[in-house]
Amino acid sequence: MRLVGKRQDEGRVEVFRNDIWGTVCDTNYGEALITAVCLEMGHSTGTKWTLQEYGLLPLPATAPISYRQRDCNLGQRFYQCNWDSAIGPCNHNHDIVVGCV
Repeated sequence: MRLVGKRQDEGRVEVFRNDIWGTVCDTNYGEALITAVCLEMGHSTGTKWTLQEYGLLPLPATAPISYRQRDCNLGQRFYQCNWDSAIGPCNHNHDIVVGCV
């Protein structure tokens, strides 16, 4: 896992899966997913940003998405979270962006 942004502890979340880096897309993520990402990165918590708030443009539609709609409980690490298949499809407009502290 890595954060692609202005600093090492903030940016768009990307995960190495199936031999390629891809984003994590979620249309309605909150504190549990942010914390799961930050715990995985060695931090305790974090802040949510939209791509626009952070100053990033969406990636092209052909760019890979590694995970869609993660369903996390507060205190879980990212890889402990489940898929939430009941929620509709994602695109890069919904890539998650976090700042970890």
